Amino acid sequence: MAIKVTFLTVVTRNETIKRTYPGGMAEYVKDNRIEKPYRDRNITGVIFMSSGEAEEFIAKLLNLSFSYDEIALVDQFAGLLSTCNWLGTSIISYFSRKPGVKESTCWLKKQTEINKS
Repeated sequence: MAIKVTFLTVVTRNETIKRTYPGGMAEYVKDNRIEKPYRDRNITGVIFMSSGEAEEFIAKLLNLSFSYDEIALVDQFAGLLSTCNWLGTSIISYFSRKPGVKESTCWLKKQTEINKS
């Protein structure tokens, strides 16, 4: 499965959210108003229109004991903005977009893919 990447999307693994976020997945979804295209059974994304807002949210997660390697920041046109071996992406460039072209997405890599990274 994959989730949609829009603007700047902060992605975390669901197992990390359940283990670390106060109130678990239900509170994370409620607190961040997460819609279906931005979560699947493995990962969840929170979208931001500015890097400042995304940075503030990442700082909040770090203060809640998330670690940097449990958080990924993905730009819908540029892809991953830092190294992340557990997340795969399919990024549709702004300049190559055509009507009806798929949107940018990301997904949790399989363990075999992670080991190759």
